[in-house]
Amino acid sequence: MDVDALVRLLTKDVTFTMPPLPAWFDGVDMVRRFLQERVAETPWRLVPVQANGQPGLACYQGPHFGGPGDLTDSDPTTFTLSAVCLLSLRDRKVSRILAFLEPGALSTFDLPLTFGEFPAR
Repeated sequence: MDVDALVRLLTKDVTFTMPPLPAWFDGVDMVRRFLQERVAETPWRLVPVQANGQPGLACYQGPHFGGPGDLTDSDPTTFTLSAVCLLSLRDRKVSRILAFLEPGALSTFDLPLTFGEFPAR
């Protein structure tokens, strides 16, 4: 994951929230740190989506190998729906990321549960 490339897409005052978790990352430096230390630990596949007229991403997470929570028995090709992130834009940059993580919230988006279920393009 190219964290630096992602950070270039963010405003300096970006916020990243994950309700109902009490996680709130305020400002580009905190979001960068979260992306580097937590998000980049596993591989991801992202699919563009829209909800309520906002652009977003369906985020499919692959297994984590080598370290705490090692999933060596997992299929390395399986990516499961883990979040839907809605994006707020300002001046062509992302000013807010709202990540839905709860299974109940994810089901409202009517997305395949695994990345492999998407039709080939």
